Formats: sequence, C-alpha cells, structure tokens
Amino acid sequence: MRTCLLTCLIVLVTAPWTMAQDDASMKAFNKLNDAFKAKVTAFREEARGIKDRDAYFALYEKKYPKAGPIVPEMLAIVKKYPGSDGAMNALQWILNNDRENGEALSLPYLGDQFIDRPEVKRVVSRLAYSSSNAAREFLLKAAKSENHEIRGHALFGLGKWHATAATAMGRMKTYSEQQATSFRKRMGETAVSYIQSAGNTQLEQIALMYFHEVANDYGDVIQYRKRTLADAARGAIFEMTNLAIGKEAPDIVAEDIDGVEFALSDYRGKVVVLDFWGNW
Repeated sequence: MRTCLLTCLIVLVTAPWTMAQDDASMKAFNKLNDAFKAKVTAFREEARGIKDRDAYFALYEKKYPKAGPIVPEMLAIVKKYPGSDGAMNALQWILNNDRENGEALSLPYLGDQFIDRPEVKRVVSRLAYSSSNAAREFLLKAAKSENHEIRGHALFGLGKWHATAATAMGRMKTYSEQQATSFRKRMGETAVSYIQSAGNTQLEQIALMYFHEVANDYGDVIQYRKRTLADAARGAIFEMTNLAIGKEAPDIVAEDIDGVEFALSDYRGKVVVLDFWGNW
C-alpha cells in the first residue's frame, strides 16, 4: 500500500512538470518555426511572377531565409528542455533545414536524448543514404536501441554506409584535387581516416556482416510499402557479391526478337552492350 501511494505521488508530482516542459518547449519551437515559415512565404510571394531562371536564383540567393541564424536558437531549446517534444522538433528542423551542418549539429543530441523514441525511425531510415561521420556514429547508437524497428533500420544504414565507403575507396585514386576536397568535406576528416585505415576489403566485409544480420532478423520490419528490411538487405548482398565492378556478371537467359533463347554466357569473351529499359 505504501509503495502504491508513493508511486502515485511520484506520478502526480512529475507528470505536470513533464507536460509543462513539453508545452513550453513546443511554444518556443513554434514561435521560431512560424517566423521562418512566414519568411519563406514572403519570398515565394515575391518570386511568384519571376519567369527568368537567372533572376529567380539571384533573388533566391539574396532573400530566401537561411537556416543558419536560427540554428543556435533551436539548439537553445534543446539544451533548455532536454528530452521534450519541442527539443525533438527543433533537432528535426535543424536536420531538415541546415544542409551543410545539420547532421553534425543535431545527431549527437538525437542520439543522447531520443534514441528509443518511435519518431527517430524516420531519421534513422534517411541516414542510410548519408556518408557523414556524424551519421555513422548516430547509427551505431541507434543499433543498440531498445526499439526493434529503429535497431533494424540502423543496422541496415550501417551496411549501406560501409558499402558506400567501400565504393568511395575504390574511386578516391581517380579523384581530382577538387573532387577529393569535396569528398573530404562531405564525409568529414574522421570518416575519411576511418575508411582509409579500414581499407576497401574490410569495409565490404563489415557491410556484408550488417546486411546478413538484417536479412536474418528483420523480415518483420517494413522498409517501404511491402518491402521489408530483410528484402532490402538481401538485394544489397546480391548487388555487392554479383554486380560490383570487377565481379563476374550473373548469367541472364532470355529470348531475342525472333523468339530464340540465348544466355549471356554464350557471349563470354566478347564485348557485350546491355540496354535495360521499361515502361511505367
């Protein structure tokens, strides 16, 4: 009885504070977000009648509202109301609007404060296509989440990250100085050092390890429509082991325009041009 009364008392004491914190944080977030959206709307109104492409982009560069000046205010919400709904929205806003620094600024907080919240699944799934070191570190945290779906998306993302890094390693030798600089800026020096020390072969092995785990354990998690994470992982494994540059092409059996069956292997040793097309 005492335990029950104590538990109820704790709920009564803490719940109003949590709700008040969420209300205050959302009020602060909405104020910033509404002001930003108003500026975007004003820009669109001014740009509506402009048909010249160069004139439009000149106006865009001059007047489209930049996320940079608002980011510190969004981060202030995160620091003042950690773990709140407003903090969650502020971090997602930074991630969506600050293309240059959004991942580096928002992901550490998302990983520390929200790694088990269902809303993070959308963040995790989109990071499967990021090559930054901030994304890799966040995915490593998400791979330990208590949420099964978040964990599955994170493991798949880590597979994609390492597969992309392995491909990049193979191309780095052909990069011009400008391309190499852009690549380093996009990934970050920490990630570049990591993939260089790991090497192409090890990166591929790590990617396949993650993909195999997803293929085995996450057939119940949807990636897109009816496609599961396990389906996506099996596709990635097939691509890495059969379709990568330098791999032997899988045999294709089909009919030519005269209805005569042929196989790709019939042309081994010859130059073959394959044209894949379709209608939707």
